Amino acid sequence: MKLEQIIKMIEEAFANGEVKQIASKEMIRKLKEKGFERIDIDDALDEAERRKVIAHDVGFYKWINPDLRETEIAKTKKSFEALAEIFKEGKITFLTREDIIATLQEKGFNEEDIRRTIIEAERDHVLRFTSRSFAPGRLVRGCSWIPPEERQRKAETERHERKLFEKWLEEKIAQDDY
Repeated sequence: MKLEQIIKMIEEAFANGEVKQIASKEMIRKLKEKGFERIDIDDALDEAERRKVIAHDVGFYKWINPDLRETEIAKTKKSFEALAEIFKEGKITFLTREDIIATLQEKGFNEEDIRRTIIEAERDHVLRFTSRSFAPGRLVRGCSWIPPEERQRKAETERHERKLFEKWLEEKIAQDDY
């Protein structure tokens, strides 16, 4: 399967930890040179992050020591459980980003933990970020919790939308209309 093949190449790029970080653009370029499509590369990078092989941080992918991976996976699980608790397993349908941050702080999460929780929750389709209008002229940014049984469908829909966008973009470039 392409996904496993790409993840193996991602791991190999870090040479068992001898290379500590690689620029995001460089990693993507190297994988494209191997003949992989961008959508498959993005999916593999996301999965490598989920498995805690790498972490994405400010334009770089950073290697995670295999001895720390299980601990990092447990942290992510704990943060997703905290989000489920905050949203009361979906009984609360919408919260502002500020409400989520404040509640996570009350639960003992530090600034970096909160930042990482929000990034990972969006990547893994745990939270859906939207804006809602609660009064005329008052648009509020926030998010909704996505139940576990809907996450796979959400991921597939997003992948399909990315493919359609890439096709549209290729057509526009070919028409020199972009």
